Parts: sequence; structure tokens; C-alpha cells
Amino acid sequence: MFKSFHIHFGWYVASFLVALLLLLPVLYIGWGLFSPANDTWQHLAEHLLSTYFVNTLLVLGGMAVCTLLLGVPTAWLVSHYTFPFRKVLSWALLLPLALPAYINAYTYKYLFTKGLVANLLGLQLDVMHLSGAVFVLSVVLYPYVYLITRNAFEQQAQSLSEASMLLGKSKLATFFLVTLPLARPAVIGGLLLVMMEGLNEFGTFKYFSIQTFSTGIFRAWFAMGSLSAAIRLAACLLVLVFVLLSIEQWQRRKLRINSSQTPKPLRKQELKSWRGLAAFLVCFFPVFVGFLLPVVQLIHWASMVWQELTLPNFGGFIANSLLLAVVSGVVVVLPTILLNYLLRISGKMWVQTAVRVASLGYAVPGAIIAIGSMAVLIGLDHWLTAILPNKGNHLWLSGTIWALVYAYTVRFFAVASQPVESGWQQISKNIDSASALLGKNHWQTLFLVHLPLLKRSVMAAMLLIMVDILKELPLTLILRPFNFDTLATAAFELADDERLPSASVASLLIILVGLLPVLLLNSVKEKET
Repeated sequence: MFKSFHIHFGWYVASFLVALLLLLPVLYIGWGLFSPANDTWQHLAEHLLSTYFVNTLLVLGGMAVCTLLLGVPTAWLVSHYTFPFRKVLSWALLLPLALPAYINAYTYKYLFTKGLVANLLGLQLDVMHLSGAVFVLSVVLYPYVYLITRNAFEQQAQSLSEASMLLGKSKLATFFLVTLPLARPAVIGGLLLVMMEGLNEFGTFKYFSIQTFSTGIFRAWFAMGSLSAAIRLAACLLVLVFVLLSIEQWQRRKLRINSSQTPKPLRKQELKSWRGLAAFLVCFFPVFVGFLLPVVQLIHWASMVWQELTLPNFGGFIANSLLLAVVSGVVVVLPTILLNYLLRISGKMWVQTAVRVASLGYAVPGAIIAIGSMAVLIGLDHWLTAILPNKGNHLWLSGTIWALVYAYTVRFFAVASQPVESGWQQISKNIDSASALLGKNHWQTLFLVHLPLLKRSVMAAMLLIMVDILKELPLTLILRPFNFDTLATAAFELADDERLPSASVASLLIILVGLLPVLLLNSVKEKET
């Protein structure tokens, strides 16, 4: 049985300060709730709040079903079997992550009205409704479920499946009774990321004229000019996410995974004949609808304008995008590892609450996080100016690239936390006891034992963060330094001007740049398997 060892007080102090720093922008939003309610909020509460709530729940439910159906079977097939083109599909299934959702929405609307699909089918299909938005979002967000679930499947011991087969269970029964329950933390973690990403989506819902909390927040702020009403709607969204996080923690409160020996790696079985073809089609379908089909349309648009399009700054856009993605990817995983490790070695209720509360930033629209982060950084700038004499009124943090990095950390902490926490769920606490009995302290155990075992989970977290940052729009638009543009801002500004063929060039570059972390993660995984 795992024995609890002394935890130095410094661990709690450091974790508390990190959680507080991540929470400050959200606290700023909460402070706005104490301001008097204005007429805008009363109008929204009486006429639109129930619509926002119902539509948001319908979107979340639809996305949950679709992403589970796309992500879990493909993860199971890729991790347990070999079939034609399996190696290509294993990383191609991640490609939709590189496609911005709002660009996908524009593209699919054209595909089903005037584009390739409409011409081939000979009819026009209306996708400008709630179920169409669910489809458009699900085909680009299912890789969250696929990637994290695949990592969990590949870390399971071969002996467990063999024991189930010896007891007379079929392969399908083994999947539902053994494989899937053991991977439940990873599946729920990936699904939670999908749902929070859906809560934050703005461009797709705005284009499809679907009233959700995210569109309501932007409407209250920018159209009605009421930041107070926007903050109150964001607070409602925070409550919804806190409930989702609490449910996720509750459903695995008694789950423990223990292994007293090194697990025997999975031995992939070969699928031949029609079974191999069926596995190929199951894995190819998400790649086709989530990546290949919209990219073909983007390439067609780009071929129409690339000769006339003069965008000499695209090299700078690519450099800026990569700089933000790499630096932020490294920075964001650090508080993730610290807080989740303290949660593992402590297990105190306030630490669990701190991790959940620190994850709330992912549910707040980027524009609101930008305002909260800006308020925090301006306060820090004033404090630094006060303690550093003869330095003048200098902006040390706000207006710099570090303002973006800080806001990204607040925004994407939950993205990194889910795969890292899921990876720790796969490590027996007996390992911690053995390390402590050998005289190693918590820092030594973390660096010498846990981080090597968590390498794939940490890499998965960095991949998800980098791809998300490459597509992030509201934070970058508001907090970017002067004359600092990225591919996402360039694509948005062109698409907002209805220059879709021109926007396709920037969108294709986002996809190409986003392929770099995908291929890097795949190469690491191939070396380990």
C-alpha cells in the first residue's frame, strides 16, 4: 500500500502562488459580478439566457457523441491492429487539429452549396444550423479524444487482454469490459477538452447564426457595449465548466491503476481481407471529412489568387506564430506538472479544487481572458515601476510577447493538464513508495522517475498547446505587441473582409506550420514503439 511521506511546506507555497497567478484574470471577471446589473443584462437574462443555455447544452451533447464515435474506435484500431496504411493514418488522424474551426465553417458552407460536394451530389445541402455546426466542429476536434485515448491504449499491458481472451471473452467484449474501462480517464479527459473548446468557439457559431454563450458574450460586449453583461455571461459559463470538471473528477474518484511489474507491450494483430479494409475505411473517414476535403477546397481557392497575392510579410507571420507556439508550449506545461504532481503526492481537497479552478480559464472566451490578463499585467507593471526607482513609466509586461504567453498559460492550462493527469493515472503509487524508501525526495522522484515515464503525455500536451496557439485569435488580436501579426490574425482579417480565396493562403500556411508539432510527436512515438 502506498505510504504518505512528508511534503515540504515550500511545495504548497509554490503551488498556491502558481494557481493564484493562473486564477487572477478569472477573479477579475468574478469581481465584475459585484457591479450593479444594467439594462443590457436584464434584457439578456429575460429573453436570451435560456436560449444560450439550451443551445450550448445541445452543442456539447452532439459534439460529445460525434467525437467519441470518431476518436475512440480509431484510437483502438491504430493501437491494437495493423492494417493497410496504418502508419500513415496513425498521424494523419491528428491533421484536423491544424485546421481552424471558423475556416472549416466557411469552407463547408461553400462545399455544400457551390463547391465540390454540391456538384458531385447534384444538390445543395444546408449546413447553416446547429447540427451542421456540431459536425463542422466535431471533425476538427475529435483528435483531442483520439490522441489522449491512443496514448492510454498503448500503455496498457498485453497480459490484461490475454487474460480476458483466456476467460472466453471475444475481442469486442474485451474492448468494452477491459480496454475501454482502463482508458476511461483518458477518454473523459479528451472529451472534456473537446467540450471546453466547443464552449469557447465563436467564429463558427457567429457565422451559422447560432446563439450560444460565446456569441452572447461577444454580442453583449462589442454590439451592446456592456462589458458588465459580458462578464456576467462569462460567469455563467464558468459555473457550467466547473460543474463539468467536478463531474469528471467525481466519476473517477475511486479509480486506481496499479501495476507491480513492467507491463508487457501490446502486440498488434494483423487484420486481413475485408477486416483490414473496414479498419482502413473507419480510420480514413475522419481524415477525409476533417482534413482532406476542406483542404482541397482551400487549395482550389489559393490557386485562383496566389499569382496576384502579394504578402511579403508571410515569413514574419510564420516566425511569429512558431515563436509563440514553442515558447508558450514549454511555459504552459511547467505549472501543469507542478500542480498535478502536488495533487498526486498530497491529495488534499484544496489542491484538487486549485487544479479544477485553474482549469476554468479554458472555458472563458479568449477576449475576456485578454481583458483580465491585461488588468493583472498592468497592475504588475505599476508595482515594478514603484519598486524600481528612476525607471519611469515603463511597460515591463503588458504590450510585450510575455503578455501573450501569460494569457495563453491561463487559457490553455486545462489542455495540458488533461493528458498529463491521465498519464499519471497510469503510474502506480507503489513506484513513489519505492523511490521514497530508496532515500529519494519528491523533487528527485519527479525528475528521475515520473518525468521519464510521462514523456509521451507531456509531449502530447505540448502538441495540443502548440496547435491551439497557432489557431488562437481573440487573445492574439487584443494582446499582441504593436506590428506583431500571426497567421491566425492574417487569415481572420482576410476572411472577415469576405476575401476567402486570399484567406485560404494564410489558412494553408497555418495547416503547414501546424504539421510540424504533429510530425514531431509522431516521430517520438514511433521510436518508443
